[in-house]
Amino acid sequence: MGTYIMRAVGIPVAVDFTIWPKMDLGHSWCAVWNNKRFYSFGPGEDQPEVHARMFSQKRHRRPAKVYRYQFNPLHYGKISSTGGYQTFLNTPLWRDVTHEYLDKTIEIEVPVWDKEKNNLHGKVYLCVHNYYEWKPLAVGSYLENGMCSFKNVVGDNIFMVANVTDNGALRYLTAPFYVSPNGEVHLFIPQPEQKFSYTFDKKKRSRDYTLHYWDVDRKSFVSIPCKNSTDSTQTYEQIPENALYWLTLPERIVNQRVFFIEQDTIRRY
Repeated sequence: MGTYIMRAVGIPVAVDFTIWPKMDLGHSWCAVWNNKRFYSFGPGEDQPEVHARMFSQKRHRRPAKVYRYQFNPLHYGKISSTGGYQTFLNTPLWRDVTHEYLDKTIEIEVPVWDKEKNNLHGKVYLCVHNYYEWKPLAVGSYLENGMCSFKNVVGDNIFMVANVTDNGALRYLTAPFYVSPNGEVHLFIPQPEQKFSYTFDKKKRSRDYTLHYWDVDRKSFVSIPCKNSTDSTQTYEQIPENALYWLTLPERIVNQRVFFIEQDTIRRY
């Protein structure tokens, strides 16, 4: 509504969008053109300078990628696909504008999992784990040295790379990985011969959670048996080291985020 009202009186406004990397779902907001550049703002919420700082200083609201929706009558309403897989990234109306925001962007290079080196064809997608699935956030390219490359990305996030199978499903090409703000990559490859114990606090008391880790061979989350449960905690003893973890309730709710454990501290994303 804010977009339509401002355009109706001659103010040039665009709509920007992201899929959250540290929360579930996504978000849209506006950007107004002034003095040869766009300024982001929230209609009825945040002024431009406040909005820009919020998207840089509040950890959970820092986008890894931002796209701007453009109107082009030649492409309006059309979505191209690769192998039957539909994603907004294949729509020519979206333009990458991550570099227009305050956070520093980097180029990511990550190695393809050895067992997938014969499956390098088509587009390659950078995915974030968002509301129970890995969702494509950016399109990248293959390099001749067996690496996948993505440009103009904000770090301090967890990703995984995928392409599309002939039947239109995502095929995961890498292990999940954490990227530092400077572009350093840490792969989460579970070490089943090295296990540890950990006691988790329950956010919802008297409710039993399930702990999972990402199995890079099965390409799915695998549950770990709980050793002991109280009203406020759950203890697990057979947790493989160097894995990506996920602690969930039985019902489907938002913001049950993946995490890793570093120096006995949970780092949630």
